Amino acid sequence: MCSRHWFYCFLVCIVACTFSSAQPGDTDHKEEPVTELGQWMDRMNSAFRKLRRQADNAALNPSSIELVAIMQESAAKALELTPEKTEDLPEGERAKFVERYREELGKLITQLKELEAAFRADDNALALQQIRALGAARKHGHEEFQKDQN
Repeated sequence: MCSRHWFYCFLVCIVACTFSSAQPGDTDHKEEPVTELGQWMDRMNSAFRKLRRQADNAALNPSSIELVAIMQESAAKALELTPEKTEDLPEGERAKFVERYREELGKLITQLKELEAAFRADDNALALQQIRALGAARKHGHEEFQKDQN
C-alpha cells in the first residue's frame, strides 16, 4: 500500500510539473502589441459585425443607428492616427500613403453618414446595399493600409 501511495504522489508531481512549465499563451510566435489605431479599428469591426447581423430587421434600427455612431466615432479617431505600415515605407512614400489613408477614411465617414440616414428613414434594403459596399471598402482598406502580419 505504501509503495502504491508513493507511486501516485510521484505521478501527480510529474503531471503538475508538466502543466506548470507551459504557461497559458506561451507560443513560438510573438504577438504584435495592439496600437491605438488597432483598438479603434477593432471597435469599429465589432460594431460592423453586429450591424451586419441585424441590418435587415427594421425593429432594430435604433440599435443599428447606435452601432453606426460607434463606427463613425472610431473612424473619426482613426483619422487622427497613422497606420503602423507607414513606418515600413520609404521616407518619400510616407506622406502620399498617409494622404491616401485619410482620403479613404473620409469616404468611409461619408458612407457611414449615408448608412445612418438609411436606418433613420427605415430603408433597410438600402442599408443592406450600403453595408455590402462598406464590406468591400473594408477589405480593400485592410489590404492597402494594414501592416502585413508575418
